[in-house]
Amino acid sequence: MPPDPSAGMGAARTDAVETVASRERLVTQSAWVRSGVLRLRREVQVETRAIEITVRREVLTVEFDDYLQPPDGTILDPAERANVAEPPVDRPAVTIVLHEEIPSVNVEVVPYEAVTARTSRVVTDGTISGVLSREQIVVESAGGHNAPDDVTP
Repeated sequence: MPPDPSAGMGAARTDAVETVASRERLVTQSAWVRSGVLRLRREVQVETRAIEITVRREVLTVEFDDYLQPPDGTILDPAERANVAEPPVDRPAVTIVLHEEIPSVNVEVVPYEAVTARTSRVVTDGTISGVLSREQIVVESAGGHNAPDDVTP
């Protein structure tokens, strides 16, 4: 620091030297970085299932009756048989339609499960350490004079 020009000529002159001591400090910050990737993929699994069902169908049963035998079970003698009229030969044919159930298989896709993926932030405390250095001012005096007591390192 230069001498103060406003000071009188008779004042004692002081030369002051100034220095600044510095120290290091830890500066922390955090940044979002990609830490992983989640992929959801659907796969189709095929399985065979057997289901037992009951199906119905119509069956034609043909029963033959002795035309000449009376329903009450008595036996006709040959003379009575000759008196029984015979059915006409030109009768139209009888058509009977038979039916049956045919099983049919339909596959239906229905939802059975839902999966939801969410992210959440978890806060954890951690400790960061580092080696720091600092400057220390050392005052040395030439000629054996002691350093002033008010200078602190």
